[in-house]
Amino acid sequence: MSHLSYLEGTLDSVHNWPQDILRYLFTLPPTYRSLRELSAFFFGNRITFTTASEFIAECAHASQDDLDNIEFSYAFWSWERATPHLYEYYDISRGQV
Repeated sequence: MSHLSYLEGTLDSVHNWPQDILRYLFTLPPTYRSLRELSAFFFGNRITFTTASEFIAECAHASQDDLDNIEFSYAFWSWERATPHLYEYYDISRGQV
């Protein structure tokens, strides 16, 4: 199963994802900010680091350094999970968090 099929089955149709997320994935070159937004979106929607990083690498053409930054964000947010709202993200089931 492709990552996109899995993510659409887990989250919802890509047509319902925020436009910024789609732009960061498919049209704009990766930047620190866009990768942070993507990381927050996938982490907040309970997508594993492995799935998120592979999908981001495939779609946004992220480098290994970019993936290392994503991994750092995931590790930090996992460690601080008791602290709510460490980073703003869009929760597919509830909206902006």
